[in-house]
Amino acid sequence: MSTCPYKIFYWNCAAGLLGKWDVIKYWIDTERPDIFYISEADIHSGMNLDLFAVPGYKIDTCNTLDIYGKSRMICWYRNFFNRDDELEYPGNEILVLRHKKNVIVGLYRPFKCFEGETIRLNFERLINNLGDICVKSSHKNLLIVGDFNIHWGKNGWMLGQLEDWADRFVLSQIINENTRSRMVNGSLQSSLIDLAFTNFSNVLVTLDHQHLSDHVLIKLSGSNYRSRWIKTKVNYYDWRLYNPRVLCQKVSETLISPQRQIVDPDQINDHIVNTINSILNDMVPKRTTTLRDNNAVINPVIQNLKNRKARYYKKWGQNKTVENFNKLKLVSAKLNTEIKKERRRLSVAGVTDPNRFWNTINSLMGRNLAQKIEIKDDQGLIHSDPATLADMFVSFFINKIEALDMICPIQSEDICFDRVEHEIFFTEQEVEKAIQGIKPNKAQGIDEIPGRVIRDLGVTIVKYLTWLFNTVLYKGIIPKSWKISKIVPVFKKGCRKTISNYRPVCNISSISKVFEKALVNKIESLFDRKLVNGPVQHGFLSGCSTITACLTIQDFIACELDYGNVVLMYSADLSAAFDMLRPDILVKICRKKGFPESLCRIIYSFLSDRVGFVDMNGYPSILKRIPIGCVQGSVLGPRLFNIYTSDLDSIIGPDFFKLSYADDSYVAISCPIEQYEVYRTKLVAIAEKHFRWLKSLGMVVNPAKTEYIVFHKSSLSIIKWDPLLIDSCHIFPTKNLKILGVWFSSCLDWNTHVDTAIKKANSMIYALRYLNSKLTRSQFASLIHAHFLSKLTYACQVWSASLSSLLKKRLESCFFKVVRLLCRDFKGLINRQELIDKSGMLSLRSIFLARDAKLLHKLCTKLFPDPLVERLMSQCHILSRRENRLYFYDYSHKKIGRSSFTNRSKYIAELIPFEWIHLNEQLFNTKIKNSLPQFMKL
Repeated sequence: MSTCPYKIFYWNCAAGLLGKWDVIKYWIDTERPDIFYISEADIHSGMNLDLFAVPGYKIDTCNTLDIYGKSRMICWYRNFFNRDDELEYPGNEILVLRHKKNVIVGLYRPFKCFEGETIRLNFERLINNLGDICVKSSHKNLLIVGDFNIHWGKNGWMLGQLEDWADRFVLSQIINENTRSRMVNGSLQSSLIDLAFTNFSNVLVTLDHQHLSDHVLIKLSGSNYRSRWIKTKVNYYDWRLYNPRVLCQKVSETLISPQRQIVDPDQINDHIVNTINSILNDMVPKRTTTLRDNNAVINPVIQNLKNRKARYYKKWGQNKTVENFNKLKLVSAKLNTEIKKERRRLSVAGVTDPNRFWNTINSLMGRNLAQKIEIKDDQGLIHSDPATLADMFVSFFINKIEALDMICPIQSEDICFDRVEHEIFFTEQEVEKAIQGIKPNKAQGIDEIPGRVIRDLGVTIVKYLTWLFNTVLYKGIIPKSWKISKIVPVFKKGCRKTISNYRPVCNISSISKVFEKALVNKIESLFDRKLVNGPVQHGFLSGCSTITACLTIQDFIACELDYGNVVLMYSADLSAAFDMLRPDILVKICRKKGFPESLCRIIYSFLSDRVGFVDMNGYPSILKRIPIGCVQGSVLGPRLFNIYTSDLDSIIGPDFFKLSYADDSYVAISCPIEQYEVYRTKLVAIAEKHFRWLKSLGMVVNPAKTEYIVFHKSSLSIIKWDPLLIDSCHIFPTKNLKILGVWFSSCLDWNTHVDTAIKKANSMIYALRYLNSKLTRSQFASLIHAHFLSKLTYACQVWSASLSSLLKKRLESCFFKVVRLLCRDFKGLINRQELIDKSGMLSLRSIFLARDAKLLHKLCTKLFPDPLVERLMSQCHILSRRENRLYFYDYSHKKIGRSSFTNRSKYIAELIPFEWIHLNEQLFNTKIKNSLPQFMKL
């Protein structure tokens, strides 16, 4: 038998992890165990586990979280362990970890059994599971620790089965003293319920009694245990010598002046990129450092200072001169200063920089939290090596495109371009505008030039980029380096170990981003917005959003239901829509719209002959050709997709309502209930035409996300709920349709959406309670708006006006949970109106009305080309003695009609207590925020 090479902790924290998290975090940071099991953690499906993430550790729960929506066991373990969930029986609170030939098992047996299960069956299932683990681990070292919930003097048959199991597999029981003591009916009861069994030799056991729980903290380790520090190499840029003025001066001195005789875009681009990079190499050197366990306080600068201090200390030990001592003293002072700075940065309450504050908050809330990626292959093996993962991802992404291409094959055609004059060109003002539109903090492409550097160069580089871009337009060829995409897998949702749950997002070169931005601006200036994007598209357009799209749909449905009609609607969702865009078809569409030939040639060159690779922590995959499609993450890509699908309005026809948001499209028609069957047939016919058109574009409709719904005022027996048969695909009817994050029910009662919103908001309350004592009140109020109200009131302009009194009460109850946290009224002694006054927040009703007013002002002042705006302005009149105000008619007949935005506009406009049509958006938002509270009391 070998000695246990790990340090393992087990603790039954008693009734919930949340209140003990600070203590657990302290133990992990100071003791650095290899495995830390916590039972009775009470983890619910809505709880954000990333809140409890610890750098250098994985975090996991037992499989009951997926089965029953609740888990009573959680575990932190070091990165060299892998979970073996195949050895875990369903329903058991158990976690099995492997490393080499060692198996570590943590378990918890709850008193309460599942429905229809006896205590005996519950315990026998656990023993059978442990027996199976021992059989499959017969040639491995094994350690099992957990709370078996067996008391002295009771359950003798349980003790007998447990002893038989341990004897059968030659396991030693290494805890023989009482592990739980508590007062029962006035007397002290001691029990041996936290047990450990192993076939390791010389396992040291320490039982640490804690006042936070009536269970002990169990510490297990080998007699010769040595702490394992995982060393990781980190690449970073040292910005300490960076000076924008010096950079601009050196770049202007080094770049050659624009010369017309150089007409090769690749040569010009390489000259600009190499010049900037050569200067950046001196000003912003790329360094490599080694970190231990990804300690949050040790950044690369601190690690370098620690290494320098160690070297100076060694020199001073060999030669104790004054010079060496002064060097050691100086570097020690710098190290202490940097550590204090980093600790202040990581202390949330002490952060003054907004960017750093929200980066820290988002990490604590689970957003943008970098996690080590592990992927399970077809054989069930888990891979975490970056080089292996890079090849797996690039093969999966390319194979997915090729598989979809085989489902909907389109014969590609060779496009011939006529020799034309230089039809379009960029001015320096247009290029400068595009440079200022680049986001400085976005990831860089293969040119390794950050967007921040491009922005800082600004006027210095604008004439060189204008020369490059006009050369590209003249030649009609995109530089080859712009077509190389660095693909980064971005997690969507679901299981993180499933490769299909990742989306390929491409990082392209910074100069290519400037060119694409300038080209988008040029297209917008040359062509009408409706012509380019289509009249029904709401995605990727300024002024449009998911809110305007949902509101347009809701307004149409509510108005039709108000007239006594029913509305038949289907949704079409596309699989990997961007990846299926065909360059030759897009060029034909552009020519139909009157695009210049040189612009068509640039678009075709931009989409053709692209290649990409996946980069995982500095380990690049092999370079693979991207057969078709437009890369996700480009600036030009969304606009090209809008052009590609801009004919939806003409395909569907004027008799149908239609709306698109990116690759999601919704088609509906209204009719009297007596003509339901006739119009159902019409809807099927138009859907078949719609799907054939998408197929002609090479798009693949996703049948799993394509749904059909009938909106009506009440349950009607005449409506058939049979599925629609469209293009050999059955589309099943549903009573709730999710449209861009908003749940539309068949009778617009919004029950499902409110339930979902409250569930999402409640999932944040655990994190808010944790941060409540660590933030100032203003910071905590900002956190409530960003992470709580954003979920509770999402798209409230669509649904808030038609809620029942019961739903309003439920929303207010959820809302006041966090208001009481903000006011620290933990015992509920303050009434709701006093809470609103004390917190300084708007009431929920005021929030709804303020957002309605802001949206009305936005629609009336910017006049988007949208059916909602057209309907809104048709109900508007300005005949009044008071200028700078708009008045609206209300044409509704019933309650459901008054919930439409066009009919609500009369009430909203009358509510605004000042003249508003002449105000800009910022000034209007300020005035409405200050005016509403005095009119809208609870």
